This record gives sequence, C-alpha cells and structure tokens, in this order.
Amino acid sequence: MSVLDDLALSPSKNAKVFVLYRESNEKKEPLVIFQANSTHLPGFDGRVLRIRHMVMSPNYDYGDVNKEEYKEILAETFAQATALAGSELESKHVKFHFRTPSDLYFFREMRPSLEEEEEIKDVKAYGAWISFSLVVAEA
Repeated sequence: MSVLDDLALSPSKNAKVFVLYRESNEKKEPLVIFQANSTHLPGFDGRVLRIRHMVMSPNYDYGDVNKEEYKEILAETFAQATALAGSELESKHVKFHFRTPSDLYFFREMRPSLEEEEEIKDVKAYGAWISFSLVVAEA
C-alpha cells in the first residue's frame, strides 16, 4: 500500500508506520502493520490517535489459521496501538479503524471490557470505528 510505503520512508513527529512482530527461535515474524497518526479532529478536545490502514501478514489473510490466534493478534495490536497514545504519539483520545466486518465484530464484543477499565472512558463504536478517551492523558 503506497500510503504505508510513503509514511514508512518519511515518518513525521505525529504520523508513523508500526509493525507488530512475534519473536520465536531468534526469528521475527511480522504479524500486522498499521499507520498511526495523532491529530486534532472536530468533536474531540485534544489530540486523537487514529489507527488506520491495518494490514495483516499474508499468513493471516490467506492462510488457514486458528480463530483464537487471529483474535489474540487483534487484541495485541489494539493494546500496542493504544499504548502509543500514552507515549510516542501522545493523545487524549483513540480512534481505531477496522479492516473487515469480522474485526469490527471482535472489537464491539470487547466494548464491555473496555468500559470497565479505569483508564478508559466514553467508549463508542460506530461505522467501522471504535473510539474512546484515556483518563490518564487528562492528568
């Protein structure tokens, strides 16, 4: 995808490409790549970390993989991307865009557990997005 190529070659302070790897037997296997950018958006007070253009490894797009493993990768991607809002791409809010309706279903199922987290508030799922605010970013 050219949008990822261009950004990977020329990252900026507020927009970068990230790869989530699995390491085993001294081997790094890429699992997913995504764009993350932090910006001001209408309707939000403060910066919003947007996670977009998520591309899974061909093993997961075309291979025959266990559904639980796929869900674990989505959950880890979500956790790692969200961690960026408290560090490298500091943001008060997070918006996560989904690749497929199945991914959207998975994250909508996660919504109740997200709402129980003390560090998260205002969880909303709409269209192909889920958004929430981070309490720790308000301090």
